[in-house]
Amino acid sequence: MSVRESVFVSDQRLQLISLTVQVKMSHDLTAAFLERYTVFPEEMLSAYARELVMIRAVLDRHGLVCLDGTLHAGRFTGQPDQERYARLLRRGFANRAAALDVVSEMLGETVAMIDSALPHLRTPDVRQAYLQLYAASMRQCRLLQAWARR
Repeated sequence: MSVRESVFVSDQRLQLISLTVQVKMSHDLTAAFLERYTVFPEEMLSAYARELVMIRAVLDRHGLVCLDGTLHAGRFTGQPDQERYARLLRRGFANRAAALDVVSEMLGETVAMIDSALPHLRTPDVRQAYLQLYAASMRQCRLLQAWARR
């Protein structure tokens, strides 16, 4: 293992695992809302799926494991994450506008997580993944804003 990889593993692995949980939760909530509401931004679901594949590849390259990323939809290993998912799901099931708010909140949190991590990332493939995820999250924000006006 190179020095750069060990710096990443020791200092930033928990951030990457937290980001994986965040993206999975966003994916699972969007999937649940898509099933409930006939008019909902379907293209976000495939974007989240692509992001999860990318994050899993980075985790694999660095020998990290995030079991949450492999669980069925709506399932998380940590009780706080499971409770948060249930709370957000209930909130979004109130109506379509509430569901859009939940997804928007999740995107905002994802962008904030990436913003705080980017200045400290030194491992090139991890930095690139975060930048790609940041760009994807910004596109999803624009898409969500367009949908909110419908």
